This record gives sequence, structure tokens and C-alpha cells, in this order.
Amino acid sequence: MANTFVQQTFRNVKGSPLTYNEADANFRALQYNMPIGALISYPELGTVPDTWLICNGASLDTTDYSELFTVIQYTFGGSGASFSLPDYRGTFLRAADEGAGIDPDARTLAAVQAHSLASHGHKVQGDYVDQYGNSTSKRGYGGDKDRDWDTDNAGGSETRPVNYIARYLIKALTVMPV
Repeated sequence: MANTFVQQTFRNVKGSPLTYNEADANFRALQYNMPIGALISYPELGTVPDTWLICNGASLDTTDYSELFTVIQYTFGGSGASFSLPDYRGTFLRAADEGAGIDPDARTLAAVQAHSLASHGHKVQGDYVDQYGNSTSKRGYGGDKDRDWDTDNAGGSETRPVNYIARYLIKALTVMPV
């Protein structure tokens, strides 16, 4: 599966598909030069590349992963001799606002933001039909009295943009331990 994905997705500067070995060599060079703590979205659900870990909240030893610990410390949990990876499973990442005024909560780096739907209303218009089939263009029971009109629920189990599934990986090591 990975070979097919690589051959169909990656092309050289002339537009020709890369061979699996060419793409693999390019990725290995790239991953070696990526800084510890760098994140990538990775479209393969199989084996994770060497020196990378899945962002799944796992607890790691501060000694075994000292380079990564130096970068993220206890930002995502842990204490003493263990720290936690970020857990990005099933979530979207959002770039830090950094003064742009787009994120109304102006959160700090690595802060989690719960599900939310922007405040909005629905105006319902139409004729009221009573239990006898009589219709009136006035709102509510008994003619012109105000009445709250409810709309039926619609939609799925969450609010979300169009999306693709990928894994978030974090660069954990410069070289693989022996």
C-alpha cells in the first residue's frame, strides 16, 4: 500500500513519478534534518517511520527520549521521570492566533479548545394550522399571541469541516537507538 501511495503521489521536479526508493531516500533525508518535536501529518496507517512517534498521548521516559523531553517537557502531561506525547487523535490542529484576532479565546500554545458552535438563531415563518385544520398567518395559538417556534434537529453527531484521515507524528529521536 505504501509503495502505491508513494508512486501515485510524489513526483520529481520534471513531473515524473518517483520510484519508491527515490521517495524513501528523500523522506529519510527530510526526516533526519527535521528538528526534534516537529509535527507531520502522515497518510499511512501502517508502520511509523524510524525516529517518529504517533501523537497518541503515550507516556515516555525522560531519559530514553531526552531530546524530545527538552523540547516539550511536561506540556502534555507527566511528571518526574516520564512525560506525555500530545494526543491529537481525532482532533484538528489550529495555528496559534499570535495577535491575528481570529481565535476569540486567545489561547496559549498547546491549549485544548472544546467543541463549540457559534451563537446563532433561526427565524421560523409560515401559517399556523390549528388542531381543526384552520390556518392563520398570525403567529402562535389564539391568533396574534407570541409563541416560541421550535425547529426540528437536523444534521449529524458533530460540526466539522470536510476532512481526510491522517496520523499526526512527532519527531522524537535524531537516530534510532540500537
